[in-house]
Amino acid sequence: MMGIGKTTLAKSVYGDRQVEDYFDVRGWITMPQEYNKSQMLRLLLRSILPAVENKFGEGSAIPADKLAEQVRTQLRAKIFLIVLDNIHDSRALHDIQRCVCCGDPGSTILLTTGNFNLRFDPIYYHHQYTHYMTLLDQNQSWDLFCNNMISLKGRVALEFVKIKSHIVEICDGLPWSIVAVAERLAKCHDILKEWEKVKKEMESLGILDHNVLTFHYNQLSEHLKVCFLYFGVFPKRKEIQVKKLIGLWIAEGFLEPLEHEELENQGYVFLQELIDRSLLLICNKGRDGKIKTCRMHSALHSFCVGEAQKVGIFCAVNTLQHTALSLSEFANSSRWLSLYTHSFDYYVLFSTNKPRSIFFFDDDPKTFVPFKLLRVLAFVPSPFLQRVSMHSRHLIFLRYLFISQRFEGLGNIVSNNPNLHTLIVSSDEPQIGAPTIHLSSTIWQLPHLRHLELGDMYTIDDPASMVTMTNLQTLSLVSPTHCGREVHFNFPNIRKLKLFYKEDLVPSHIGSSSGNPITLYNLDYLEWLERLTISISIGWIVTLPERCMFPSQLKKLNLSGAKLSQRDLTAIGMLPELRVLKLENALLGRVWEVAEGEFRKLRFLLIEDKKLKQLQSNEAYTLLCLERLVLRCYCLEQIPLSFVGPKLKHIELDGCNPSIVASAKQLMIIKDLYGRVEIKIQGQGAGPEYIEDVEKANCEIKMEEKGES
Repeated sequence: MMGIGKTTLAKSVYGDRQVEDYFDVRGWITMPQEYNKSQMLRLLLRSILPAVENKFGEGSAIPADKLAEQVRTQLRAKIFLIVLDNIHDSRALHDIQRCVCCGDPGSTILLTTGNFNLRFDPIYYHHQYTHYMTLLDQNQSWDLFCNNMISLKGRVALEFVKIKSHIVEICDGLPWSIVAVAERLAKCHDILKEWEKVKKEMESLGILDHNVLTFHYNQLSEHLKVCFLYFGVFPKRKEIQVKKLIGLWIAEGFLEPLEHEELENQGYVFLQELIDRSLLLICNKGRDGKIKTCRMHSALHSFCVGEAQKVGIFCAVNTLQHTALSLSEFANSSRWLSLYTHSFDYYVLFSTNKPRSIFFFDDDPKTFVPFKLLRVLAFVPSPFLQRVSMHSRHLIFLRYLFISQRFEGLGNIVSNNPNLHTLIVSSDEPQIGAPTIHLSSTIWQLPHLRHLELGDMYTIDDPASMVTMTNLQTLSLVSPTHCGREVHFNFPNIRKLKLFYKEDLVPSHIGSSSGNPITLYNLDYLEWLERLTISISIGWIVTLPERCMFPSQLKKLNLSGAKLSQRDLTAIGMLPELRVLKLENALLGRVWEVAEGEFRKLRFLLIEDKKLKQLQSNEAYTLLCLERLVLRCYCLEQIPLSFVGPKLKHIELDGCNPSIVASAKQLMIIKDLYGRVEIKIQGQGAGPEYIEDVEKANCEIKMEEKGES
């Protein structure tokens, strides 16, 4: 992104003595915002031939093809280095390549860009390398700041100790911001007072060039502009779950349905395009490689908020400054109304629109807003809904409802809102011992429902009459009686299913903790199901049907509390598309044998079990696709060498038997066959003897790595 140091790094390379000596010709072009081929070629000629600057000046009327021929003449049969700084137009890259393709082997084009979609034409350049710039961590940020405060010497340590963490946080790892702040504070006498001014300016306006940001923003298509501005509703530096973000985009109507294309897939395409333009940062990726969380850099967030406010669609009410102020004074000022603590100045944008979306990021403010046009209520605290429940009948346009806490009045809201697309109740508070809330079967009659995520807090009554819910893709709730074919057959397009078995809700005819085991229903008829989680309360015995219960397209499987036999594990191993498997206290025996042909596409395996003693497999058979292995098994004696395939990069051992350390050391010995294997060993909660063995093993592994390097 802007300010991350691309140009600085390129200048260091360009001016290096060895680089100067190696290349016959060097040229540098700082690309203008508006692309002009003739202007670009004149800049290149002035760079490689400064003596003829007047001949190719700004007023020159020489046509572009003549300039291109002159460039070829100057570069022919020479080894050259051409730097294209801040290039963002693919036409410029194409034109340059056509001009400079006549150089000797070893000639190089180096470009700096924030657009990952720019690629060299392989016809001209077969060898391409991309260096990805990264933000600085806290220590690197502070080192860079101090290096630019050398003139103050001792004052740095004395006066900045109080604000060090604030400087690092506000600058957010961006070198441009760090250097700009250091240079400004180095010139003043009262550093702490000046810092307060700088901090307010950075939080409200940002520190990057507003004109350049505006140019890049204007390059976006209209649908990408609104997706970009939407990040302003989230607090600065907020890490955002991509699944929830795309769900919000769908509810807002940003994504139009295309033939044979899911709305969620479109959302990922839009998100990737913003990332490719360096407007978003990836925080985490899932086991399947999909982006799991992302965020907007704080410097871009300031610009985003300003643009959204400018066009009158966004209002961020500062809950810190307006705690006692009724939101009715703000409700007519914007389409998106977000409540969070912020540092930028607030101003009302008068218009005739009433809010369509409200976002809660702080504790429940004592507010009321008009409901009639609301499409989105996101991250709502239950006290707010409890207080305004009498108005819930007005939520006739509501599409997206995300409640951040357990809410007993959910049934009334659902029954009054037939247009719901997404209903999520998520609570970080422990629900142990809390009674499960029953909802009416009317929820099965919502015709547009796509995502229903209620976790282990809710169960739904059996439907009196079932209508096929073709739109439903996600279902998560306590539902032991709803796992049968007669119900789930009506969810033909479901892709993600989470089922929770709680002791107080399992009917006596299904099983009990002291009686017959629970036999899970067969789900293989859900042909589109990709992710399945089944969680069983401790003390219950659960078995799978005699034949495999899982659909063939299943990619992620998480089983907790299910007692799986060797037959069950073999059936799971034969699933052709399985990528992720998590088994948490889900094994019946002490030995698990992995046979040849099983888990052909498995990338991630987690086993947490107190009794598992042996993992066995045919040494000639290897889990070829396994990338990460997590073991939380104290009794397990060793890791089979056949688990070490060509793609294995990470092994995590948490609370395991010390003998596993020996297996880890063996894996370190053979790691050179496939590349580096990162082994992470933890022993929290284990005895002092185990901790000592683990520390010794860690030391030996580090010594071995040091010797190899």
